[in-house]
Amino acid sequence: ETYCREAIDSFLDEEGLASKPACRGSYPSECGCEEVNQQDYTGTVSVTRSGRTCQRWDEQTPQQHSRTRRNFPDAYLSENYCRNPDNEPGGAWCYTTDPDKRWEYCDVANCGDTIALPTPPPTPSAEEIGCVYSSDTLQKDYRGSLAVTTSGRTCQRWDSQSPH
Repeated sequence: ETYCREAIDSFLDEEGLASKPACRGSYPSECGCEEVNQQDYTGTVSVTRSGRTCQRWDEQTPQQHSRTRRNFPDAYLSENYCRNPDNEPGGAWCYTTDPDKRWEYCDVANCGDTIALPTPPPTPSAEEIGCVYSSDTLQKDYRGSLAVTTSGRTCQRWDSQSPH
């Protein structure tokens, strides 16, 4: 079943306009904020801590439930990804496809914990990549990977809401 809400959420997410609970070091697509019981997590983990496959949120078998997009429109309930729509204290969870086990917590990292994030490549200098500093173009067409300002400060990730 296709939902307009999912398309809207996806668009808002891609544009960086989706409001999410924030915490220091928040990367909702990779980890969840412990302060909000991982309610902000939007990643793709879809197995429980014990290895059970998660049931899709829009399915009612084998587990019947009320945690649907209609009832929890701001909880990012898509596919069979681990989420925490009802603020369970243990973090992200899912219903399982195992008829004998209704639901379980998932192994989603807490933001701020040590997690295996990709190591960015060394940042080349402007001269190495052939940057041209021109006031008339304002560099609007720049599509490179520089992530450090000319004064040496690291740029904030585009998908982060913190600290700015």
